[in-house]
Amino acid sequence: MDYEVFLVSRMREARDNGANNSQAIIEGLAHTGTVVSAAAVILVGALSGLVNGHFAGLQQLGIGLAVGILIDATLIRGLLLPSSMVLLGRWNWWLPGSLARLLKTEASLLDKPEVRL
Repeated sequence: MDYEVFLVSRMREARDNGANNSQAIIEGLAHTGTVVSAAAVILVGALSGLVNGHFAGLQQLGIGLAVGILIDATLIRGLLLPSSMVLLGRWNWWLPGSLARLLKTEASLLDKPEVRL
């Protein structure tokens, strides 16, 4: 789930900065791909260490969690989430008026063009 928070937050920032739905999805995938992939590899490596233990329950837990993280980081983040967001279109970003004003995001200073005096 944490992967999706990174991904959708970046998409929302792009959308708030004027990108259309497709551009926001592409930007979110492009800018979070390495972070999410690195986190998944680290977690899979750590959980794979449980497989070397002598307790069958921990071995099964390690394999199950490692496979689940791989599926989440690849299939769900890479295919299911972007395709469902394309299908939903503008409804991805709908919020009630008061909540939309409360959650309005601003662009990062790094994303804004440099102003020279």
